Amino acid sequence: MNSFMEYIKVGNYTAAKLYIENFSHQELHDFIVGLGFDTGSIALYTFVALLLIERESPYLHYCAAVLMGQALVYVDGAYSAAFFHAQRAMKLAPDDPSYKEYLLLYYYIPDRLLSYEKARRIAESLLIQDPQNSTAKQFFLDTVEQNKTN
Repeated sequence: MNSFMEYIKVGNYTAAKLYIENFSHQELHDFIVGLGFDTGSIALYTFVALLLIERESPYLHYCAAVLMGQALVYVDGAYSAAFFHAQRAMKLAPDDPSYKEYLLLYYYIPDRLLSYEKARRIAESLLIQDPQNSTAKQFFLDTVEQNKTN
């Protein structure tokens, strides 16, 4: 881990890519996001952006979204960057419910980047895919509760 961060800090992305070349998608996600929490370094986002330029994929966009929206959320504009990546992951893998579920989180954050109408459409598509989807069901329960209190 220390050598990887040293590579990132000095911009040696070739060595950094060699370090992670045998990681699975989940291992890469856990590694990058974990380092984001541990170091708070925006340089990790630059590295993920480089990987995205080289080979765009939904899992890399998801990694960037979690990195910015959770580990580096204190950076001004982090939610906006994370929201972009979450949307792109869903667009690249429209049949993967996990990306839709993650995108729904942006309806709940204080910035409310995801409108009610878009969130409703996403939740509906989740229920079409899986009538028992707990995230979609919770969205509709939450909106019923919100309407009761308004």
